Amino acid sequence: MKLSNVCFIAAFVILTHSCLFAQANADAFKKDAQTQMARGKYGEAIDLLNKFISAKPSVVDGYNLRGLCYEKRNQLEIAVYDLRSARKLAPNNADVQKNLERVTKVWYAQLHDKINGHKREIAINPNIPINYLEIGKCHKNLGEWGIAEEWYDDYIKREDPSSDEVIRYTEILARNNHIEKGEKILKKYVEKYPNDHRLWSRYGYFTMWLGKKKIAIDAFKQALKLRPYFKEAQDGLEQAEDRPYIYTHYDTTARTKDQKEKAPEEYIIDKYTRIVTQNPKDNDTRFLLVDQLVKANRNEEAFQHLQVLSNEFTGDPKYTVLWDTVSARRDRVFAINEQVFKDRITKNPSDREAAINLAQIYGRQMNYDGALEVMKTYLSDKTEADDHEMRFMYAKFAAWNYQFETSIEQLNILLAKQPDNLEYQLFRAQVAVWTTTDKEIAHQYLDNVLKSNPKNLEAIVSKATLYIRERNFDDAKAKIDQGNAISPGSKEIETVQNFFDVTMALEEDRKNFEILVAARETAVTGDCPAAIIKYDEYFSKIKAPSKIELLEFADIQSCAKNYGKALEIYDQLLAQEKDYDVEVLKAKATLWGGDSLNALEQFKTLVKTDTSNFDAKFYMAEAYERLKKYDEAKDIYSSLLVNQDDTNKVVLLNKRIGWIPSGSGEGFLSNFPLFTRLAPNISYYSDNQNLSSMNFGGLLEFGLTSYLSLGVSFNRLILTGTYPEWGAVISNYLTTSKLHVMITPTYNFMFTFGFGKLAYQTMSNRTVSDWGIKYEKPKKYSISLRHENTDAVYIISSMSIIDKKADINIYRSEFYYQVSKLVKFDGHFSYLKISCAQDLEGTNGLNSANDLNFRFGKRYDDEITGGYEFLYTNYAHKAKGAFKYSPYYLILYYSPKSFQAHCIWGEYEYQMEENVLITGGGKIGYSPADNFFIGELTAKIEYKIGSTFVASGRISLGNSFRDSFVSYDGNQNYQYISAFLSAYWSIF
Repeated sequence: MKLSNVCFIAAFVILTHSCLFAQANADAFKKDAQTQMARGKYGEAIDLLNKFISAKPSVVDGYNLRGLCYEKRNQLEIAVYDLRSARKLAPNNADVQKNLERVTKVWYAQLHDKINGHKREIAINPNIPINYLEIGKCHKNLGEWGIAEEWYDDYIKREDPSSDEVIRYTEILARNNHIEKGEKILKKYVEKYPNDHRLWSRYGYFTMWLGKKKIAIDAFKQALKLRPYFKEAQDGLEQAEDRPYIYTHYDTTARTKDQKEKAPEEYIIDKYTRIVTQNPKDNDTRFLLVDQLVKANRNEEAFQHLQVLSNEFTGDPKYTVLWDTVSARRDRVFAINEQVFKDRITKNPSDREAAINLAQIYGRQMNYDGALEVMKTYLSDKTEADDHEMRFMYAKFAAWNYQFETSIEQLNILLAKQPDNLEYQLFRAQVAVWTTTDKEIAHQYLDNVLKSNPKNLEAIVSKATLYIRERNFDDAKAKIDQGNAISPGSKEIETVQNFFDVTMALEEDRKNFEILVAARETAVTGDCPAAIIKYDEYFSKIKAPSKIELLEFADIQSCAKNYGKALEIYDQLLAQEKDYDVEVLKAKATLWGGDSLNALEQFKTLVKTDTSNFDAKFYMAEAYERLKKYDEAKDIYSSLLVNQDDTNKVVLLNKRIGWIPSGSGEGFLSNFPLFTRLAPNISYYSDNQNLSSMNFGGLLEFGLTSYLSLGVSFNRLILTGTYPEWGAVISNYLTTSKLHVMITPTYNFMFTFGFGKLAYQTMSNRTVSDWGIKYEKPKKYSISLRHENTDAVYIISSMSIIDKKADINIYRSEFYYQVSKLVKFDGHFSYLKISCAQDLEGTNGLNSANDLNFRFGKRYDDEITGGYEFLYTNYAHKAKGAFKYSPYYLILYYSPKSFQAHCIWGEYEYQMEENVLITGGGKIGYSPADNFFIGELTAKIEYKIGSTFVASGRISLGNSFRDSFVSYDGNQNYQYISAFLSAYWSIF
């Protein structure tokens, strides 16, 4: 076997193995990322998905999964961008669309909340620039470009923007087509920030759009001088320096001797074309050529020559007149022809000539979407064997519109029918080069084209580009030299030469990056000392490591227990820039390094700066724990459990609380109680039936374990009533004492049991009991069921049973569901069974009741909430006895049978101070069956001291409906006033 064949086979085997390994490795990144997501480690999952996306940038899973990770981290803006990328790759993927709609909805709601917050700040002090900037950024993210521009204008009046904000501002101006305004702003700030390559590039685009090509070219070159191979500037420079195809006149007629002796007179357009072809810098002749082309109404050719002249003559009056004239004619011709061919296609959808011409018109205007739609419609009823010319044009336009998959699909159809067509092969190879895929196909087809035509410049440029991407620099240089020999000064060769030069300059950076990747992969395995060696090698080869790289290195040092080295790195970063997150990391390294006292002081400062930071509070508790200050540690862990809806954090916090010893002794008694809580309350109720009640008492709870607690409660109810007809005053008081058991097996579940004794003023005592079960996911949903057996006067307000021993069993279910941050459903259903131990004035009273309430609410802004409420009650009145038909016959309760009402309710919240919340609200409703209006007004106040003490009070005034035979005066209007005051105190 020849040596060359052996080398080829070996190279093929190595390449195949490398590709398969890379494929498997990429899939492993995705699988590992999903594992990390299941564990709740979204940061680690994002790092793995970054590698997966780098390996497979056209696979939708990478962007979708990374978007979900960012959603979990509440980085919603990044999540939306990732999910939009996923939708672009897979427009019909239902899961991606669902994820994008959900995250976008939440993100937009947050943006609106942020806008309202900054507007309140402006109302307080209109001179703070940052508020205007943040509102502008929010409107930009919402796609409200016109409003965004207005807020940015207000911001710039108050403060000079950073270069980053200038970039954002000009994006908005470009979207609003305010190009001249943007050009003036960019001209100012490239002078202010002359070393920012992004501003120079953006300045290039704005000047290019205004026709100032020479200024644009200088700007793009300045950007590339500051940052070589900056793609945005490269693309702009390529557009600004675009040279059109120059039509050359060739005389292909056979010549006789007479013709040689006397050549025919040369047509003036052909003469000028020949001159500028031979000397492209002869601008005077090119202007003459444009004049002749305009006279001959050859506007497309004139337009192409004006594009060449634009580099030097933009702004010149002579050039401006020609440009305006040709552009207007060209646009007018396009518009006329577009309508003509549209009409022809409407009459005959199979009109091939009209379809081709209309697609070409759109293509010349760079409206590739329109061109593709025309060709797609035409080809929709054609077989794959039909109209190869149209299909090839469709493939080219799709590629120029960055729809590479569509282009490849059409090219594959063409090559299946004509596998030896070199024109198809060349374009298929170019698409492979542009997309950096299918390198073997690209090499094969380019070799075929060059074998047939060794001077094909497009094939030479594509082959050189392919070699550069494969880092085969010797062969790439040879191809570039070959192209220069064929077409000296060609723009295509100049472009690939620049690509070659930049890639060579970046080759050292690429090799260094491979060392960094190896260091990161070693760290993932847990071999931190080996990873440190790799990082040291990487840092020795670069000038200035980035902040992210230094943070990675500090983390690896901590992993290897080199806490002193980690602290040096954090100090280095903080010396450059104050960063709260870095300060937290430094405090953690200080703690793990054994300096608990110093770490505690650092965490105290950090918590004071940001009271909502979980890590700072959690590790401050750990510092207390290491210093054996267990009470302080436990208090912090317990406070972090309040309203905590992250299941992983709940498990962690409960575990840490379980580790903490309490007191100085041993065993169960030394840990009793884990906590003590006191909840006193007092209430008052009065109605227009001459009934009033006062109820006061409280609950004292002791924690036995993290999931079991015991409590005792005391309650005294004082009742007073007057019969208007008799003038008799009735009073009574009842005293209830109970023992309670509370079981919380998980953070979401709670079981309660209570039993005890009820003592009457003049009657014998009785037992009372209750039980309940509740499941809740805070701020999401909750459902509960409760049963209580007690005296009826505790539940219903009625003159009929003040001095009677009435037994009641009540079953009550409650729920709420937070649909979104703005929308909530809640309600309850109760079933009551009431019986009397003694006759009611010679009767045997027996009542049962149903009570249903359903409420829908929506938050309209930070203070106002309102919605709809449905009420339904049904009290069954059953009685036997001599007084059944007496006008003074008393039933147990005022409410009628089958009473229902539809209400509108609203609430207004006012945060008077950080720890004081005042709420006012009310509702108004209508009962259609009774033709009666009901209503209620309520005021509430809540006062908090940290997480250990909460006090609240409420007062309500209302009116409702009652059966007329219940009252003495026939009045159906039932009025009441109620007040309630309670507190919750976590003593220790």
